[in-house]
Amino acid sequence: MKKITKIIIVSAAIILVGGVILLRLTGVLNWYSIPTSSMEPTLPAGNTLIFATVMENPVINDVVCYKVFNGEKTETYIKRLVAKEGDKLQIKNDLAYVNDKLIDDSTKLKFSYSVTGNWAIENKNLMGKEGDYFPMGENTFLCFLTIETAAKFKENCTVSRFETPKGGGNHLFMENQHPDWTSSNYGPITIPKGKCFVIGDNRDNSFDSRFKGYVDNADISGKVIGHFNL
Repeated sequence: MKKITKIIIVSAAIILVGGVILLRLTGVLNWYSIPTSSMEPTLPAGNTLIFATVMENPVINDVVCYKVFNGEKTETYIKRLVAKEGDKLQIKNDLAYVNDKLIDDSTKLKFSYSVTGNWAIENKNLMGKEGDYFPMGENTFLCFLTIETAAKFKENCTVSRFETPKGGGNHLFMENQHPDWTSSNYGPITIPKGKCFVIGDNRDNSFDSRFKGYVDNADISGKVIGHFNL
């Protein structure tokens, strides 16, 4: 009985691995590593493998992969789709509203905070890895936290949301026409035909459509359907 069970388990594993390899070779399933923290907390940076499948019609709030040609080579980026062609998009206090409806869950995002206190120095691990937080003065840091983590700091430190300044070198998409916009308060805009708008879940630490502009629908290559850490 044990021998039969072992054979079944081994056979299932072989079929599963073979299926994944086949899907990878046919381009139906792809995987990528995440080099930055722009999609945290949803997709952690580091040795995270992302599984993405080919899709025809992505919907609002899908996490999508898309191709960008940077002048030398084509790279794959991963962001959250927040608006499609014809949608009215406005970002208020880092939250996305599409056609006047809130589409974000703030508990599943990261925002920028100013944190001051000795407790912060002793608990830097809560702010992330080196490069995910920046000193702003004595015992003060600029960091990117979930609301839950920010609440832990508030018990022992002085904590406040870090406000993005208006204009002044933010290099926002459409900044010339709207110098009062910021990455945290952007729009409203209407998405043109054949385009979409993408944003990172780490709202104040993501280089996305707010800076680079619209993404062509034709450049979307897949939808993220899962991930795991190595």
